[in-house]
Amino acid sequence: MRTTLNIDDELLKEAKIAAIRVGITLTEYIQRALRHECLERETKAAHRTWRMPTREGEPIPGFDWSWSMGKMVEFLEGPDARP
Repeated sequence: MRTTLNIDDELLKEAKIAAIRVGITLTEYIQRALRHECLERETKAAHRTWRMPTREGEPIPGFDWSWSMGKMVEFLEGPDARP
């Protein structure tokens, strides 16, 4: 798929040089970087550990461990938070 992006000039220059150094196209270099970033985020989210949510050492009223991860994050961190 073709798309248009606005990329900082210096960052693009660095990416072009890096792609040349490893012997791949700029497109392949950017695809690899995006895959790496997406995989890293998924890995971090999968390995996130949760402790019993408390306030001043007491369980938070209304919290339910049967909720989905997204619901837990929203409850604890607000509606704009992302898991």
